[in-house]
Amino acid sequence: MGNKRKNFFATLILGVMLFVTGCSNITGFDDGTEKTKVETSNIVSTGDAGSKYTVSQEEKNYLKNKFDKLSSVNEQTVGYIYVPGGKMEEPIVQDKEDKSNAIYLDKTFEKNNIPLMGAVFMDYSNDGKFEDHLTWLFGHARGSGVSDYRMFKDVLRYKDQKFFNEHPYVVVETPERKYYYEAVMIHEVHEDTELYKTDQDLYTNHYNSSSIEISKEEYDSQYKAKDLEDYFDKLSKSETVFAKKENMKFNVNDKYLILSTCPDFIADPETRYNLYLRQIPDSELNEFLEKNKDKLVANTKAD
Repeated sequence: MGNKRKNFFATLILGVMLFVTGCSNITGFDDGTEKTKVETSNIVSTGDAGSKYTVSQEEKNYLKNKFDKLSSVNEQTVGYIYVPGGKMEEPIVQDKEDKSNAIYLDKTFEKNNIPLMGAVFMDYSNDGKFEDHLTWLFGHARGSGVSDYRMFKDVLRYKDQKFFNEHPYVVVETPERKYYYEAVMIHEVHEDTELYKTDQDLYTNHYNSSSIEISKEEYDSQYKAKDLEDYFDKLSKSETVFAKKENMKFNVNDKYLILSTCPDFIADPETRYNLYLRQIPDSELNEFLEKNKDKLVANTKAD
């Protein structure tokens, strides 16, 4: 896992260096943000309850039309992500055969090979359906010297607690339905951090350390919750959190989307920023949408 993402980010940082914004090191980059430590007692283990969200026919028609168009350009399209009120609006691709997570560093959504431009892409080992507990998306945080610099530039903006508070939600559209996320925290890590974990990584680590052979199904039902709790506990002890949700809590029953990128200026080439987003569960969605429907619209791109 470490080598896989190390190779990915080794290439990613080269792209960052071509699109600098004038800052030469992390300590000299004054963006008004301040690191804070997350409390360690913020993990809960409650389950979901209540009525389930139902996808309307209107939404199904909208998504079919949208993804018919997107898939005609790139058949590896798995989603579309945007930040309401922000600048991020990007299709999401996944190449499950690309175990290096490197193809879409240079390959654009339109399948053009443009060095260091790339696309927003999902980790090859994720299920592609946003149903894993830990789904990872990667993308360049292009510098302002590039004509199209949206991508994951907004991820870096979340370091500012004011921007974090004013843009609490992220929307992901898929061919089947929309998913809604709330920002939990953004922190800085080293490229070799043990906090890069997918659901498959959790299972593989458990399998390799166990004295008995265990199936993925057995692992999910018997051991995964404990490994997730351990993972969230390590996250909670991070000392390099820039911004977070008030009264932040991780829930082992929730699903999380993690947006990962490098700085957009020349800095320590081993620095990464990971934005954690909690998927709003279906049991909460009806109330959530009624309360926030005017805040969840997309921004500038046409469907």
